[in-house]
Amino acid sequence: MCLVGLIPGFGVWAQASTGFGAVSGIVTQAGADGMPEAMVVLSNSTLGTQVTMLTTDDGVFNAAAVTPAGGYALKVTRQGYQTWQSAIFSVSAGQMVEFNVPLQTEGTAAKLNVAGAPAPELEIDKTGTSEQVTPQQVDLLPPTHTSCRSLR
Repeated sequence: MCLVGLIPGFGVWAQASTGFGAVSGIVTQAGADGMPEAMVVLSNSTLGTQVTMLTTDDGVFNAAAVTPAGGYALKVTRQGYQTWQSAIFSVSAGQMVEFNVPLQTEGTAAKLNVAGAPAPELEIDKTGTSEQVTPQQVDLLPPTHTSCRSLR
């Protein structure tokens, strides 16, 4: 009997407060483990509200008492990662809105400094190579308008 009395109370922690909704989720690094200390901002410009949270060591965030309304947006930031922003969404009374937020690393640039020369910026997230060609080198290229007749 005691066990039966404990089971209904266990589920209360996972639900939104009476008369309110809830917004929760997990922030990950591109699908990997949870990301700690990401800043999560839940805002509603219509209501003029903003709630700022930091994710836990496991990347989890939770806003348990959210006023039911439309017009909410969620923004997640962390230094070294691209900002993530949700579409506008609504929260109803008793509803738990859940998010899985995969943050992508920002494009980085490496700098190389050789013997005091100005460091050119290298874009390491691009592929391919390029090289400058002088007009003299272009003149040495074979003509592009050749035909089989000229080979006879």
